Amino acid sequence: MHNLGWLDLKNNRLSGSIPKEVGLLRSLGTLDFSVNNLVGRIPTSIGNLSNLGWFYLYSNALSGFIPNEIGLLKSLEVLQLSSNS
Repeated sequence: MHNLGWLDLKNNRLSGSIPKEVGLLRSLGTLDFSVNNLVGRIPTSIGNLSNLGWFYLYSNALSGFIPNEIGLLKSLEVLQLSSNS
């Protein structure tokens, strides 16, 4: 999965937190966790995804601060965080 470029898990009734291991998927260009039941914080390991251009987390129950590591995502064009806690 090291070459995975797109991970779309939208609207799958996922629950729990976003695993920190998502930061190991360094080739991701698109990551979509929207419309689930995810809770907690965005893991700081997200900063490892240097190719990430589109990141969707809307319509979950995420809380806390947006991690500073989001600023490391130089390829990021779209960040959707609406409708969270």
